Amino acid sequence: MSNPYEPIPSRSSESSSGSSTSSNANTHAFPPRARQPVRPQTEQERERLAHFEARFERPPVAWWKRALLIVGLIAMMWASIWLGRRGRNKKPEIIYASRYSDEFKYRPAASPVITEHLKDGRIRLRGASIGGVGVKENDIPLTPAQKEKKDKERREEAKNAARAKMGLKPKQKKKEPNIYDVHKARAEEAGLLF
Repeated sequence: MSNPYEPIPSRSSESSSGSSTSSNANTHAFPPRARQPVRPQTEQERERLAHFEARFERPPVAWWKRALLIVGLIAMMWASIWLGRRGRNKKPEIIYASRYSDEFKYRPAASPVITEHLKDGRIRLRGASIGGVGVKENDIPLTPAQKEKKDKERREEAKNAARAKMGLKPKQKKKEPNIYDVHKARAEEAGLLF
């Protein structure tokens, strides 16, 4: 069995007799190494080189500066977390106001919404619909109370339709008394009306 690995050429083999190099004609020699940088010989060159190398050999930063940097980073992280939690606790309450006020009496038509930040953190919107600008009344999502009221009305209508189908008399909707009529009746009872 022949050895597939070739020996690494060395300088001694190159400097040996020509017969040994001719016998290993198929081996490849490595290119000669790059020469080492020349060391400065004179005192002036040594000083200049030492001054040049000193720029890259700076002393380490003082320990108290490192500690101050770490404490500052920890303080900033704590402040960001604290401010985030503080802002999360109190959310602004939006108050819907009328379209015009004394302050914005002649509001231009190009500004559809006026947002006013009040001192206590609430936000007053002027000229805004509940869903926003350009949102139709039918597209505005219902509140839970509105959903419950609509669902109750739908059930009552279904019950009345079923009663009518069975031949029973449907229930009348409870009519909420008009405030004007209530006050009129009370005034008549008290004898204030003639």
